[in-house]
Amino acid sequence: PMDDAKKWNNFCRSKKIGYIKSRVHGLAGYTFVDLGNKFSVRDKTGEQPVTRIIDRIDTDAGKNEIHVFLLPPPDGQMHNLDEDDHEGWVKFDELEGELGNALNEKGPFQIKHATKVKSDGKKV
Repeated sequence: PMDDAKKWNNFCRSKKIGYIKSRVHGLAGYTFVDLGNKFSVRDKTGEQPVTRIIDRIDTDAGKNEIHVFLLPPPDGQMHNLDEDDHEGWVKFDELEGELGNALNEKGPFQIKHATKVKSDGKKV
């Protein structure tokens, strides 16, 4: 019953435990998920995350900025990372060194695109 679900959900919230309740009735069913106040979903498509290899990371301590340069993907296309509140986030893993370890542990970070113009006029 719904009263039991509310009771269990309140108990789990008080202990900071995620709560998931599902029921299936033949071909129909439902799922209720409460993972707490700090949980947020920034995925509007449900597709797998984009994975790219980092070429280098530069820091600008005066502006408190980190600039991450990506290697082009095998297909040569742009990274297709949107700069918005839903899709515009990145998380790092497997980075090495002091800065790499700090980036692995923090995040996700919101994307801000930067465009560089080469001497031949092409944007990269």
